[in-house]
Amino acid sequence: MSSAVKRLRAEARDLAKHGQDSTIYLEMDEDQPDTWHAEVLGPSDTPYSGGKFVLLIKCKPSYPIEPPSVTFLTKTFHPNVHA
Repeated sequence: MSSAVKRLRAEARDLAKHGQDSTIYLEMDEDQPDTWHAEVLGPSDTPYSGGKFVLLIKCKPSYPIEPPSVTFLTKTFHPNVHA
């Protein structure tokens, strides 16, 4: 097991132990620990309020040195999100 996978499993245990934020839900794929699924609720008082955005997060073997790649699976328009 790589050090990245060990770190990701520890982070998943920490999330389970301490709970999650009410606007972001994260779940590790048990079959592929380097892959996480996320749901982000749109912040209130914004055009995204009431929206639910699904993301795919893929971590590299060098995680946490290299950041994960994040892909929005839900179509959205935002100047910093390129689909």
